[in-house]
Amino acid sequence: MKRPSMIVTLSTILITPLLAVADDQVWVPLEWNPTYPAPPSVDLVQLLQLLAANGVITDQEDAQLI
Repeated sequence: MKRPSMIVTLSTILITPLLAVADDQVWVPLEWNPTYPAPPSVDLVQLLQLLAANGVITDQEDAQLI
């Protein structure tokens, strides 16, 4: 019976400073600014045309992708 009360007492002693500091610090940012994805830097139609012209993909595959 002595051991559980000792664990609770030690836990309380160790947690108390953390609770006292938590009021002074801001844990959640006040304003959340999401980062939007960058716009694509590649023209997909031009890329498909280039791949079809070089024989990497066939004209049929090119038509399916567009």
